[in-house]
Order: sequence, then structure tokens, then C-alpha cells
Amino acid sequence: MNINSYLLVALILSLIFVVLIAAGGLAVWLIWRRKASGQPVLPLALFENRSARIIPETGTLELAGSGQVTSSNSTDTFAASVSNEERARLLRKVNELEVELFELKAALHPPAPSLINKLQNAFRFGIQHWALFSLLGSIILAFYIQFAFGVDYFESFREIRATKDLSEFYRAQGDIMLEKQEFDAAKEAYNRAIEIDANNTQAVYGLAKSQVFDPIEG
Repeated sequence: MNINSYLLVALILSLIFVVLIAAGGLAVWLIWRRKASGQPVLPLALFENRSARIIPETGTLELAGSGQVTSSNSTDTFAASVSNEERARLLRKVNELEVELFELKAALHPPAPSLINKLQNAFRFGIQHWALFSLLGSIILAFYIQFAFGVDYFESFREIRATKDLSEFYRAQGDIMLEKQEFDAAKEAYNRAIEIDANNTQAVYGLAKSQVFDPIEG
């Protein structure tokens, strides 16, 4: 594999990293939207089947799912005096109080961060610093290619620099030969510079001067 293949591998890995970060960001955004709209992120079985009822035979109030039963000496009178609508309102109030009590306990004793929260924080951190991670990934890949395959990551750039330097050397020799009016030697030097680097405009200009100043034989 040449250096271009390794550069292609580095580009593909960087694209995969960016796609993963984008997917994580999308997941975090969807979870945030569900929370903002009041929808639960995961099914909460804790509040399922949480209701209360009054037992007419005993006059006690039973909280379903909790096993708690409350009683009083005046429960018989209370159960007989309230209407069905009032009982339904009281039951709803009891359910609301239970939920508020659970939220208060959760605030006083917060649970350990769940796996989803940890993933959210990790993806959020990755999105905020994706450019830094891409740079670090490219640097790590460059060192891996150099030590594992013995290929310098910047070898192609050094070759380009060496080519330009060599072309410039022949261009300078052509200028010297042109000043000495050695037109054939100057043309040869300029042509050699252009062969090495076709973008050497100074060599092209020098070749044109040598052809203009070269006297016509005969």
C-alpha cells in the first residue's frame, strides 16, 4: 500500500467517527425532546396500577400496590357521608400525593446515574469536541502507519518539496549560464527544470529569454 492508500484509510476512519458522533447526537436530541414534551424516556412500571380504594365493610383506605391500609374510628361515618364523586376526587388526590412523595424522596436521595444518562453525557461531550477527536485520531493513525508499516505519513509532502528544490536548482543554473551567454547550456538547464516541475514559471521565462537572446547561426 502506498501513502495515498493510507491517507484514504485515514479519511474513511475520520468519516466513520463523524457519523458515530452524529448518530449519538441524534439519539441525545430525541431523548431530550421526549423529556421536554413530558413523555417518559423509558416505561416506568413504578407508577403502574397505583390507586387507592375505600373498603366499605371495614371503612379503611387501601393503597393498591403498596400494601398500606389506613383506618380510623370515624371511617364508617366518613365512608357513609361522602358521595362517589367525592371519593373519586379523594382517590385522585391520594395518587397525586403518592407521586409527589416519590419525587421528593428521589430529590433527597438521587439514584446513581443510569446507563442512558452516562451515554447522553458521553455523546454530548463527543459532539462538543468532535474536531479535537478527529485531529487526535489522525495523529494516532499517522504514528501507527509510520511504526507499523515503516511509511512516513508526510513522505509525499517531502517528495513535493524535494522536487521543487531540484527544479529551482536547475533554474538557477540556467540563469548563470544565460548571464555568461552560454545559451545552449542555459536552454538545457531550463528544460531540465521544466521536466522536473512543469509549474516552475521562472524556468519557463528563462527558457524564453535564452531563445530570444541566442544569436541565429549563419
